[in-house]
Amino acid sequence: MTTITAPTVNSIAMDHRGPVQFMAASFVAFGYRVRIGVRTVGDLIEHRFAEFAGLPYHGPLSRQQWEELWETEAER
Repeated sequence: MTTITAPTVNSIAMDHRGPVQFMAASFVAFGYRVRIGVRTVGDLIEHRFAEFAGLPYHGPLSRQQWEELWETEAER
């Protein structure tokens, strides 16, 4: 069986990449927001646990500074 295709008169080429690219960008943005939310909830849990245990809580930025300080002290 042979299929013969011929160009049609007044045919319109459809580009279906736009919706797919929009969906991909939406999923990436949603994943980024979920990651930020999980990180925020984790920091909140750590903070509440430190309050419960009576321990000093160091936020993510101050924790990074402490880790850098410990690394420089360990190298000496």
